[in-house]
Amino acid sequence: MTCASCVSAVEGGLKALPGVEGASVSLMAMSGHVKYDERLVDVPTIVAKVSALGYSAEPQAGDEAAGAAARSFGREAAYWRRRFWLSLLFTLPVFLLSMVLKHTAATKAALSAEVLPGLTVLVLVNLLLTTPVQCFFGLPFHRGCLASLRHRTFNMDVLVSLGTFAAYGYSIVFLIVALATKGAQGKGNEQFETAAMLITFLLLGKFLESAAKGRASSAISQLLNLQPPTALQLTTCKDIEQVPAEVPVSGLRQGDVVKVLPGAQVPVDGSSCGACCRKCLGSV
Repeated sequence: MTCASCVSAVEGGLKALPGVEGASVSLMAMSGHVKYDERLVDVPTIVAKVSALGYSAEPQAGDEAAGAAARSFGREAAYWRRRFWLSLLFTLPVFLLSMVLKHTAATKAALSAEVLPGLTVLVLVNLLLTTPVQCFFGLPFHRGCLASLRHRTFNMDVLVSLGTFAAYGYSIVFLIVALATKGAQGKGNEQFETAAMLITFLLLGKFLESAAKGRASSAISQLLNLQPPTALQLTTCKDIEQVPAEVPVSGLRQGDVVKVLPGAQVPVDGSSCGACCRKCLGSV
């Protein structure tokens, strides 16, 4: 998922399943919660629906979600970082040729030399350097665009893919016109650097976004690890002097009564019950 549109698409698709009473997807946590009727729908069907929408999913326990999200963002950040640096190796020469060397007296004549009638050295080099950026390094955006259009939705990938292919296609058209007319028309109108620079800057943005999300998810995971795994459960507040039962925190429900010993961590959110509890809390 890349944006709010992806979240809406997944939530809408899940809610359309018979038996699903509610679905909530978090882009930040890379997870979702689904409330469903087990008699009408099961987990494999829900996972299959997410896959059919063009995304991946797997069942996960609630206490594993934050840690899994942090690891996922770490892998994602490494992926985008690698693609960005490789893309930059191709884009930086395109930028220097089109924005700097093209206007420098020492190199202007060499770059303006024609390889073929209507095709200059500058245009040829830019074409060779931009094509891998557009067609390979920008492939994740194009795949996301196709998946989104296939399900009749629009997300950020659609905008990126259409914008960069518009600049790249515009340049190809004028290049063909220049070759067909031997430079009489269309020559010098190519804008290959636009497509290359857009994709490279977007790859940088994806890397920075994933890295920031990874740090935030890691911090959340560390906070959740501070929660004790078990709690001391009582039947009622009146049983404060009785021996409590040690139960998993995940098994507690709203309305349960827990006992917190002096110096121990509070396992869950709650409120004090009874005058004795309030007196003890007041002395802490």
